Amino acid sequence: NNPRTEQVAHCSEAFKSGIFEFKTNDGADPISYGDSRRGNLAAVAASIVLSDDALSPAADADPSGGGLKSPLLKLLQVMRSLGLERLSHHRRTDGYVNQWIMEAFGESQYEIPNQFSFYSLDFLPAGRHREAQLVSPEAQLLNLGYIIAGQNALYSLFAYGLNSCGGGIGADWRRGDQFYKCGNEDGLEQFSSARLSFVPPDDPTNAEDVVGTLATLLTADRISPTNRALIVDAYRESSIAGGTNEALKVAQSLLVSIPEFHTYNSVRTNGQVRQPSPRPEKNPNYGYKAIVSINLFGGADTMSMIVPHPQMPTCAPLHAEYTLQRGPALALNVGEMIQIDAGDSNQPCDEFGVNSRLAAMAAMYSEGEGIFFANIGHLQSKVDRHDFARETKTQLFSHFSMKEEGFYVDAFHKRGLTGVLGRLADVLSRTMSTGQIAIDRMLSVNIGDPSLKRDVDIVTK
Repeated sequence: NNPRTEQVAHCSEAFKSGIFEFKTNDGADPISYGDSRRGNLAAVAASIVLSDDALSPAADADPSGGGLKSPLLKLLQVMRSLGLERLSHHRRTDGYVNQWIMEAFGESQYEIPNQFSFYSLDFLPAGRHREAQLVSPEAQLLNLGYIIAGQNALYSLFAYGLNSCGGGIGADWRRGDQFYKCGNEDGLEQFSSARLSFVPPDDPTNAEDVVGTLATLLTADRISPTNRALIVDAYRESSIAGGTNEALKVAQSLLVSIPEFHTYNSVRTNGQVRQPSPRPEKNPNYGYKAIVSINLFGGADTMSMIVPHPQMPTCAPLHAEYTLQRGPALALNVGEMIQIDAGDSNQPCDEFGVNSRLAAMAAMYSEGEGIFFANIGHLQSKVDRHDFARETKTQLFSHFSMKEEGFYVDAFHKRGLTGVLGRLADVLSRTMSTGQIAIDRMLSVNIGDPSLKRDVDIVTK
């Protein structure tokens, strides 16, 4: 997630040239990848997986290297490495998975919310990551709801096959009025669409060999000696109590529960007990109040939201200018707007028109419960179309960059990449008991001063 500048440069060059040459240490001729056409993905992929950073033994131990696995990739790794196979009684038209996969992992095939993936590529988690300026995009999906649901989906896959029981993500299907049972409780797996076909290649009673094979498949053999010993002991005990098939399910469940499965780098423990963050004490001098912020991800056509009203003397020239620039076919006319009074503002126009489809917003404004902020945006200095590229450091025409800048409201990044809502909560916490709740995932707008150690509770939709 945090490559060296040299690695980024090599990847960029591979993309532009369409070729990457891998030089081995034995002096042999370089191995070429790509076809010399710009954007060749073979060249790009080779420049990443065959880079010095990726192949260096020290990379796994580097605390700034590695990263978290994407939730959906964890599921696919289990399915591929442990041999998911379709059961003969399953009809392909019934499908394999249900809609619960998105709720369980925060990711799903064909469900990408936008062109920027399921998470922000430069997401900085709160705490030490943010202090060290280390990005961890996948951490944006690391909330309690997805953790529990994702683990239950994997446990269900081991216990029942690909099924909808026990939090599973398999398709819920049956034949006629058959009594529905979970997975292989009947020994026939008749209500599962697929199962994991993995069997130990050698003696299934040899706990060390079985766990070693599974550790290679699921953790690239990065499992710590402590966790290996714990899982070996659990395999032995389960084998005695319920047989090797039951012991295999126990070992698989434990292996996907350790940190080595969820990360790409070595895991080191410090032996300390993680203490829960203290909850703020309630201040009896203040009652309860909630501030709700709704972020609509997408482009807002504000030129069709609020415009100068054409029937007011001070506004008519501005509306004529607006119509000229917008074009008669797209400009709002008087029959498509709700008139609002802006006489108390410092705008050059006393009356504006709000798009009639936004009647609720117009009503809130008129009742004193809402406000429109005009002429907002991210600029570091006064610029025009001739000098903006030279004078502006950020990417003004990048939707992704502008979204993040809108979260920061800190044009010169002097506040440590904290978000505007996080800073608001920091200030309120000086005199009040404050807390933050985010829906579905953590966003940079919620992050405050890391030294205050205020947690943001995340709930799933």
